[in-house]
Amino acid sequence: MDAYPDLYNLIQQNAQAHQFFTALPDEVRRAVSYQARELHSMQELENYAGELLSDYD
Repeated sequence: MDAYPDLYNLIQQNAQAHQFFTALPDEVRRAVSYQARELHSMQELENYAGELLSDYD
């Protein structure tokens, strides 16, 4: 698992993470952005976004 300094580096340097992030609903993307310093990998991004998405169901 590749680790990045933060969410912004992750989505800038990892095409899969960028595609995943941009496909999220606006509200979820905004909430994920608030945790940018805490997200360092694709797995962390997917896990956190998944938690948020389950709240919207």
